[in-house]
Parts: sequence; C-alpha cells; structure tokens
Amino acid sequence: MRFDRESFYAIAPFAAWILLMTLLPASAGSYALRSACAAALALPLLPRLFNQSKGVYARSLMFGVPAGLLVLVLWIAPERFEWYREWMVVGGMSAEPSPYEPTLAGWPLVIAKLIGSAFVIAPIEELFFRNYLYRRLQDRQWQAVSPSRFDASAFFWTVALFALEHNRIAVAALAGAIYSAAAIRHGIGAAIVAHITTNFALGLWVICRGDWAFW
Repeated sequence: MRFDRESFYAIAPFAAWILLMTLLPASAGSYALRSACAAALALPLLPRLFNQSKGVYARSLMFGVPAGLLVLVLWIAPERFEWYREWMVVGGMSAEPSPYEPTLAGWPLVIAKLIGSAFVIAPIEELFFRNYLYRRLQDRQWQAVSPSRFDASAFFWTVALFALEHNRIAVAALAGAIYSAAAIRHGIGAAIVAHITTNFALGLWVICRGDWAFW
C-alpha cells in the first residue's frame, strides 16, 4: 500500500493528541507534553498551509474572528443555567479543583495550557476535521475534493464526531457547524482563525475570571 504523506500529516498530529490524552493522566504537565508532541508532528504542514493561504489572510481574519467570538458566546452563555450544567455537560460539573488552577499547576503550565489550546489543538482539529475528514468522507481521493464543496452527509458526520470529542456535546456541535461553514465558505484558514479565536478568548476568560471549570 502506497504511503500517503498528505494523509499522514493531516491525521498524525490529531491522532497523537488523542492517544496521549488517553494514556497520560489529566494534568497540566501532561497537557503541555501533548501540545509539544502534536505541534512537532504538525510542523511539516505549516509550509503547505501558508502556500494554500496566500492572498486570503485578510478574508480569514474578517470572517474567522467574528465566527470564533460567536462560538465563545454560545459556549459560555448556557453555563448560567443550573439545568444545563447538570444535564448538558458530560460527567457533570466536577467539584474537584481543576488541574490547571495556578495554585496546583503553577503559572508556566497555565500559560502552556493557554498556548496549547489556542495555537496547537485548535489548528490541528481544523486540519483533521475540516481539511481532511470532511473531504475524505466524500471521496477516498480526498485531495481532489474542493474544500468549498458542500456535502450534507460529510458535514453532519464531521460535526457529530467533533462534538463527541467534547464534554459539552450540544454547544460543541454548534461550534463544529460554525467552523465547518467557515471552512466551506471562506477556506480552511477562516476555520482555523475562528477556532484559535474561540480557544484563546475562552482561555483568557478562564484565567481572568478564575472560571476553571471550562478547562
């Protein structure tokens, strides 16, 4: 079987992230290690991503930032309702202290969590779900499928699988739909910008307000 370099680079960083998340304990140090390993595997993708994105940076920012902020509002707003926290968050709201609280993790690992969530896992998820999986579900020769081509089945399954990766499944499904729409309408760069915006702004919210339950 012929080695598919493009598929490997699209899958490997995300697969490594999931594998390490399964094997390592839920701690700030483990998160930093996962971020470092996934980032190292994603590095070969950067030149390709930059080449694909030439001339569309402004459009990615123009549509990606508002989309990311919309997801942020959808992610945070329902938390004010007790029924939502009890029934719509998988596993419920833990009474245990978050492993990312500065008193437990230390500020260097808190900052590592912020950087990893925004600038490592967010792009990696977009490159896997929106750039690879969405197109792969349409055709085995996924590189021949235009990212702007809409396919309802691929759209649904990409959103559903993305949602199942998170403990807030309902809002994660909405987020996945928004990121997918951004990728189809404005390119994968817009989806990446949107996801980075959401995760970075959420991280700042968590740190500034001490709302560690989101992490």
